[in-house]
Formats: sequence, structure tokens, C-alpha cells
Amino acid sequence: MLSIKKHNNNFINSFLIYSFYTKDINKQDINKQDINKQDINTKSIKKLTINTTSINKIKNTNISKVLNTNKGKYKDLNKVLNNKANNFTHNKQAYTLLELVIVIVIIAILSSVALSKIHSINSLEESARALMNDIKYAQINALSYDFYDGANNDDYKKKYFRLRFHCIANTYNAKYKKYICSKNKEIGYTIFADKAGKSSSNPDKNEIVKDYINKSLLIAAPFSGVSIDKSLFTPRANLSKSANIIKAAFYYYDNKAKIKKTSTIYFNEFGNLSSNIYDFNSIQHYYIKLSSKDDYICIKLNYIGFSKIVDKSECINFN
Repeated sequence: MLSIKKHNNNFINSFLIYSFYTKDINKQDINKQDINKQDINTKSIKKLTINTTSINKIKNTNISKVLNTNKGKYKDLNKVLNNKANNFTHNKQAYTLLELVIVIVIIAILSSVALSKIHSINSLEESARALMNDIKYAQINALSYDFYDGANNDDYKKKYFRLRFHCIANTYNAKYKKYICSKNKEIGYTIFADKAGKSSSNPDKNEIVKDYINKSLLIAAPFSGVSIDKSLFTPRANLSKSANIIKAAFYYYDNKAKIKKTSTIYFNEFGNLSSNIYDFNSIQHYYIKLSSKDDYICIKLNYIGFSKIVDKSECINFN
């Protein structure tokens, strides 16, 4: 029995020694493989270094060739590049300047066309609103100045402020040394108070209301039979020139619902307006129709001076 145990022990020991030995051999084989791989990697690295050196040589030779061939024109490569950059920027600036000039010309043409169309569309409304402002200013003047002289007659009423539509006196009559209306009648308006001397219904220079925008001008257009320098009149009062208006008048309905037309509206000492200086209560509303060749606009105002632009249908029957 003892001999068998010894034999087994020897066998086991020998087996363990063998197994450890084989493991060492395997590790050595693995290490050899790693070494082989490292040899391969080093070889590839050497090849890469050879390739990079050859590429650098080729680059250097090409650059040297370029420098040698262009040696007569350029001293070095930097001058070549700088010269090309300068040419590029110079050409770019010249092209941009030309482009800007073309764009500016196009914008100028388009803006002029657009402005002319906007002006033609809005000129009637602009003139109507300017006229409404002037009516309000005439009302303020009527409230500010009282022409009542204490007499028991109505002569002071003839001095009321008024707004009158009239033809433009643009033809000079040498015989009478005054301007008269021409055959091709233009239309305008004048705000005045006939307060100096006898009431002739024609304004003198000191009777015309001064412009509230420019005090050196008068709210008037050239009036027939009146000799006043044309440069003193505000341009907006000439409706034909400012808005191509060919017709302007006041309209109202009388007590019998008939349409009446007048060229003049008066303002009394209370700021009320009427077509009749002796009656400021009968007519509640007045209309102003401003007509161009192709269109018209309608203004409605009540006897206390409030005004607004209304629908065209409210003036369609006024001729």
C-alpha cells in the first residue's frame, strides 16, 4: 500500500511539473508572437518615415523649382501670394462699386415711380384735410375777433370771416392793372374778413388771414380784381396746382330738401358757419365736394364747424 501511495504521489508531482512547464512554453510562444508583431509595426513605421521623407523631398524640390523659375519676377513665394491677394481684393472692390451704382440707379427710378403714384392717389385726401384745417382756423379767427360796433344794424355781419372758392386770377389785365381769371379756369380758395372800408366782397391784403404754418404767407389764391404779389399766397390754397382739382363748392339741402350750391361760407362771432350771414340756424349740415378729372372726395361739416371725410355716395348728386 505504501508503495502505491508513493507511486501516485510521484505521478502527481510529475504531472504538475509538466503542466507548469507547458504553461511557460505557451507564454514564451505568446511573447514571441508579440515580438513578431512589434517587428512588423517597426517595419511599417520605417516605411512610413521613408515615405514622408520622400514626400518632403518632392515638396522641397517642387517649391525650389517654382522659386527658381519665378526668380526673375518674384524674390520669394510670399511676394507671389501677396500679389495675388492684392489683385483679388482690387478686383472685388471695383466690382462692388459698380454694383452699388447700379443698385442706386434702380432704387432711384423705382422710388420716383412709387412717389408719383402715391402722390396721385393721396393728393385729393391731402387737400381735403388741409382744407378742413383751414376751416377750423377760420372759425378760431371768428371767435377771436368781434366786429360788432355797438350800432343797432347788421352791417357788422358783412365783416364776418369767410372761406370762398373762386377761380384763379392768373391773367394780368393791363387796362385795369389787375389779375383776372383766364379761360382755362383753375380753382382755389381764400380766407378773409371784409372789414376795411365798405364791404366789397373782394379782399385786400390786410383782410386776408395769415397762414398759421408760415406767418409771412396768406391763406389765399390769386383773386380776381385784387393786386397782391403771388409769392405771398400759400401753395395749398391753389387747389388746381396742388391736387389737380378742377371743381370745388359748398352744397346743402334747404328746408324743402332741395340741393343748393354756394361758393362762400361765413363764420359768425360764435364760430358757427352758414351760407347766409343773417341765418346761422336753418342749415345743420354742409358738404364740400372736391373734384378732379377722374375722382372726387366728399367732406361733411355741421354748422358748429365739425368736419369729416365721408363716403362718396353722400356727394354723388352734387354737380
